[in-house]
Amino acid sequence: MHHRALRFAQGKTSKAGLLTHFNAVLNEGPAIVYNVPGRTGQDIPDDVVHELAQHGNFLGMKECTGNKRIQAYTSRGVNCWCAGGGRVRLATCRGARRPATRAAAVGWVGPAAGA
Repeated sequence: MHHRALRFAQGKTSKAGLLTHFNAVLNEGPAIVYNVPGRTGQDIPDDVVHELAQHGNFLGMKECTGNKRIQAYTSRGVNCWCAGGGRVRLATCRGARRPATRAAAVGWVGPAAGA
C-alpha cells in the first residue's frame, strides 16, 4: 500500500475545495486527516470534518487545536489523535493543559524517533 501526503498551495481553500481534496484522498483508501493549522495556515472547519466522517475510508482526525474540539468530535463519533508535540507524552495535546485522554482522544500521532 502506498501512502502519500497531499498538500495545498499556500493560502486558504474554500469549504468546497477542502471537501473535493479530502474526498479524492479518501477515495484512494483509508486515511487520517491532519488538522495542523500552525503548519498549514488553515484550520479545517468542523462542518467539513463531519461531512468527511461520513466517508467509508475516513479513520479520524489528528487534531492539533485542543481538547475542546476533540471532545466535540468524539462526542459525535469521530476518532481523534493528538499531536505528539516533539516529546513522547501519551495522549497529551500540544498546547492543552489536560491530558487528551480526558477529552476521549484515541492517542497521539507524532514523529518517530530517528525517522
